[in-house]
Amino acid sequence: MPGPDPISDDLRELIELFRLQNVEFLVVGAHALAFHSRPRFTEDLDLFVRRSPENVRRLRQALEAFGFALTDDAEAKLADDPRAMIVLGRKPYQVDILNFLDGVEFEGAWLRRVIGRLSNLEVGYLSFEDLVATKQATNRPKDQSDLKLLREQNPG
Repeated sequence: MPGPDPISDDLRELIELFRLQNVEFLVVGAHALAFHSRPRFTEDLDLFVRRSPENVRRLRQALEAFGFALTDDAEAKLADDPRAMIVLGRKPYQVDILNFLDGVEFEGAWLRRVIGRLSNLEVGYLSFEDLVATKQATNRPKDQSDLKLLREQNPG
């Protein structure tokens, strides 16, 4: 018997809109950890987006179709600022849209992405190696716990 769906209907709709608009994004954070190792509690969905004017324009179109109006300033910040993010919703259904990740650059991560399923949707996940790199770079206590899980999965 399948377990509970890891994301809400709203988050599924948002991902579908991203895909329809050809937004280049990767699933990162705890959902990527669950994909590569095993689940742990999380109150959000972290999405890493390409920081380019074209991709952010597509992102804005997807967000507008979702019912979230992005300002011109917010669009410019996501495209230009090297460390920008948007937080949508509230925990436990919060979405963090990040244009950066410590330890990896989007272009390389995009090339190394792993295609998988999230709530019956095909998505790109941060690769195992890139997930390890970002967990090592951020070095928060929960990232150290995540690294332990990842190393148990792939001790080599």
